[in-house]
Amino acid sequence: MTTTTTSTHLFTTRSAPLRHLYKLYFFTFLSLTLSLLYYRFTHHLPYSHHPYLILLLILSEPSAGPPTFHSPNPDRLPEDLPCVDVLVCTADAAREPPAMVANTLLSLMAYDYGPERLAFYLSDDGASELTFHAVALAAEFARRWVPFCRRFGVEPRAPKAYFAAEEGGGGEGVEFRRVWGEVKKLYEDMQEQIAYAGSTGTVPEETRKTHKGFREWDSKVDPRDHDTILEVLLKGSGKDRDVEGNPMPTLIYVSREKRPEHPHHYKAGALNAMNRVSALVNNAPFVLNVDCDMYANNSQALRHAMCFFLDPEQGHRIGYVQFPQSFGGLTKNDLYANGVKRIYEIEFFGTNAFNGPMYAGTGTVHRRESLNGRKFTPDYRPRLEDMKQGMGSGNVNWDELEAKAKVVTSCNYEMGKPWGKEMGLMYGCAVEDVFTGLVLHTRGWRSVYCGPEREAYLGMAPTNVNDTLVQHKRWSTGLLQIFLSDYCPWTRGLGKLKMGQIMCYSFYTLWALWCMPMLCYALLPSLALAHGIPLFPKASDPWFAVFAF
Repeated sequence: MTTTTTSTHLFTTRSAPLRHLYKLYFFTFLSLTLSLLYYRFTHHLPYSHHPYLILLLILSEPSAGPPTFHSPNPDRLPEDLPCVDVLVCTADAAREPPAMVANTLLSLMAYDYGPERLAFYLSDDGASELTFHAVALAAEFARRWVPFCRRFGVEPRAPKAYFAAEEGGGGEGVEFRRVWGEVKKLYEDMQEQIAYAGSTGTVPEETRKTHKGFREWDSKVDPRDHDTILEVLLKGSGKDRDVEGNPMPTLIYVSREKRPEHPHHYKAGALNAMNRVSALVNNAPFVLNVDCDMYANNSQALRHAMCFFLDPEQGHRIGYVQFPQSFGGLTKNDLYANGVKRIYEIEFFGTNAFNGPMYAGTGTVHRRESLNGRKFTPDYRPRLEDMKQGMGSGNVNWDELEAKAKVVTSCNYEMGKPWGKEMGLMYGCAVEDVFTGLVLHTRGWRSVYCGPEREAYLGMAPTNVNDTLVQHKRWSTGLLQIFLSDYCPWTRGLGKLKMGQIMCYSFYTLWALWCMPMLCYALLPSLALAHGIPLFPKASDPWFAVFAF
């Protein structure tokens, strides 16, 4: 196995063994598939699924090739790390329960990264009072949960998953069991309050008096037609502290302005709005975005990402670091393949050899400059000292923040500006994440796929056929839309992307075409057998070896 390291060993790159044998296999495979295509056209076969299948198989080869592994060395990072802004999105309190949103936020706030260097922004496109209620309760519980995680080094740091796995306080020491019991009791109280509000559909009046933010819902709020709602729940830089006196991270709830006559661009629009709000508050050089149903399962994930960005030899070229998505609660044998294990356990490691994977939409740490439209140039060499200048929320005037945030989250703010076209997440596509990743790659940025031994994020996948079909329809139409657009990998990528990377993007954007050969192979054998039509040449025919391969 080939191993290379950077000059300061912030991360190690390992190539799979026997790569040359794979090249031999690839050229053998290519020769035989082209031979099969030749056979198809010279023998005038009555079925035509082979060309589609052969095209897709050839395009799939680079990502299915020998994997390349990037292993971070977080123990060699400097002590004073750059700030990170964490963006969490939710849109529907019915489909994304407030308790789940609170659990995800708490898992992220307990990162082993230093709370003074973190700021969290929850985007609630549903403008739900129940979600705000859950987040406000989570902010108070975090004052006890974050120091508990730091003191005892617990994993995972999502309270729901942790307490489910540690029944009875499965740790050593009387002190641990005492604190464990106290924290669990507080967590159960929080859950009961969230559940009660959810069952009644309203927040109790005595609870509403505890935070001025509830005044926003004194009159009915229409999720599709309302002003910006912004509430600072925790103030960073030592203004808010936990029960042990340590500073808490910044936590801000935002529901951007929506009007029926203005397009809101769904998740892409929400993330772009949060990008602008975070720039007002913290303006951290790195931005992590996480879906509200994907809780942090590895408290070291941010430190792992910094190993790539801060590497003095290769870090300046990296636009984003992608972590895998892992799922729990799947049906036995994962009947609908909702775990997408082939992509996250095989293909994305293969794309590491071709400037990295596509942007998967969650569990991604972006360099803010790359996300905001900057093109990579060889002279781009950011210094760690420059990343720290102006960081932190200590200079924020919290009284003025709301007015400024309402401007940058208004419906009219993006008019005449490059948001969604040249900067931020791209608009006009159902899979804004893949589209944005492709744009960043064409601008010269690399990406890195980091798959730590302990999964970085765990979430919930669809478990029934209806939800699966809805999700697959969105993916397939959005991906095909990219291929048919001006950003087709073959038109925008030539001269900017490696050929293997172009093939990878083409394979994913043509994913919808798999239905044609799959349908043919599902129907043709039985139809051919019923009508006595041979599908393959006889064993004595020299062409049989090609089909057998």
